[in-house]
Amino acid sequence: MLFQFFKKLIYKKCSNKSKSFSINTKESKKGHKRIYSFGKPQIQYRMPPFPKKETELYPPLRNHLMNHGYEVRGEVGKCDIGAVKGSELIVVEMKLRPSLGLLSQAVERQDYADAVYVALPGKPGRSATTKGFLRLIRRLGLGLLVVEFGPRTLRVEPIIHPCFATQFPQRREKRKEIMIREIHGRLLDLTPGGIPGGSLKVSAYRQRAMRLVVWLSLMGKATPAELKRLGAPEDAGTILSRNLYGWFERPQRGVYILHEAGEMALRDMGELSAIFQKEWETAQTK
Repeated sequence: MLFQFFKKLIYKKCSNKSKSFSINTKESKKGHKRIYSFGKPQIQYRMPPFPKKETELYPPLRNHLMNHGYEVRGEVGKCDIGAVKGSELIVVEMKLRPSLGLLSQAVERQDYADAVYVALPGKPGRSATTKGFLRLIRRLGLGLLVVEFGPRTLRVEPIIHPCFATQFPQRREKRKEIMIREIHGRLLDLTPGGIPGGSLKVSAYRQRAMRLVVWLSLMGKATPAELKRLGAPEDAGTILSRNLYGWFERPQRGVYILHEAGEMALRDMGELSAIFQKEWETAQTK
């Protein structure tokens, strides 16, 4: 009853347009919202929204790794992020909140990666997880990266560094070589890490097929041998014959042209199309 009495009293004061009870809001020059309550202005800072998707963690993590000299690609194999420097392979698994599933994925990556990190979002001055979870990360030999979403800054803070791969005897070196080859084989990073399962991933194989689409659009028709002489990859004949994406057509034996699906894919290539066209023009001048 007392609460209802004061509520009616405040409402009555506001309706009489009393200056001391003004509830009008104004926008300051710096973009902060000033809230006038009982005649005293208060500033409400607009905090950046906490990430709702894993893909929002990818840009700061990619920049952090690139600043340390790594070549970074998203969604490499089953990993959210793959990074290579020399012969060193680092894998990062991202999640919006700590879970046993995240640790299970990270431990599996230790079979072939030299170092494995888990990445979580956080806020400045607050722990992204519990002490028990941190203890478990250390015991498993994993690393922890926290992407801090502050009011004005966005930074990556390394909390725990992982153990070296030599401490894990069961190694899958062939899988590591495949991962490194995939990272080096992607001309551009067109797939952000953390996308949902079933989404389109622009792999190194797909980018090689895109190169053949652009070159065939300029040449009209060609054989695998002619494409290889211009600098096409060694598996150009296999890509054309398999026709995994339905982009090519073979009007006669050994000769390939673009299918309608390939012409449609050509319109959606964007920056890759310009790069491959420049490669073809350079090959023509040699």
